[in-house]
Amino acid sequence: MQEEWIKIASKKLRSKNYEVEGAVEDLLQTICSYKLDATVHPIPMEDIVRLSKYYNWSMYQALLHATKFSLNQMKERICGRSTGNRKGQGLKPFFEVEVFLDKGQTMLKPSLADVQHSINKAASAVLKSTKKVQNWNQKDLPEDERKPFYTWIARDKEIVKVILLLTGSIQGTKNNVLKF
Repeated sequence: MQEEWIKIASKKLRSKNYEVEGAVEDLLQTICSYKLDATVHPIPMEDIVRLSKYYNWSMYQALLHATKFSLNQMKERICGRSTGNRKGQGLKPFFEVEVFLDKGQTMLKPSLADVQHSINKAASAVLKSTKKVQNWNQKDLPEDERKPFYTWIARDKEIVKVILLLTGSIQGTKNNVLKF
C-alpha cells in the first residue's frame, strides 16, 4: 500500500520537475529574445547559465528537504517519545505488535525482524522516490544515461544518518525483549 503511494508521488515529483525545468527554459528564452534598448548591454551567457543552475539547485534542495522530512517523521514515529504537550495525545503507534506467552517463551507477532524489515523497506522506498527525478539539462542524453537527483540525495550526511538510525531502530527493543 505505501509502496504504491510512493510510486504515485514519485511520478508526480518527476512530472513537476519537468514542468519547472520547462518553465525555467521558457523564462530564459524570453529573457534572451527580449529586444533591449541599444544602450543596454545584452545579458552575458554565463549569467543565463548561472540562473538555470540556481533553479536546478533549488529543485535539488526541495527534494532533499522533502526526503529528510519524510525520513525524520518516520524516525520520530518509530524511535520518538511523546512530549506530552497535549493531554491524552501521544505518538500514534507505527506498528501493532501482539505479545503471546507460549511454553514460557515470549512471542511477538509480527516478529521484531519483520518489523525491522518493514522499516528498512519503507525508508528505502522514501529514498528511492527521487531515483527517477532527473537532474536538469540532460534532455539530449538517452533516458538510461541521465543522472537523477537521487545520487546527490543518497550521499547527504543527514540522510545517511537517519537511514542508519532507522535500519537499527528495533535493536534496542530487541535487546529488551531478549532480557525477558
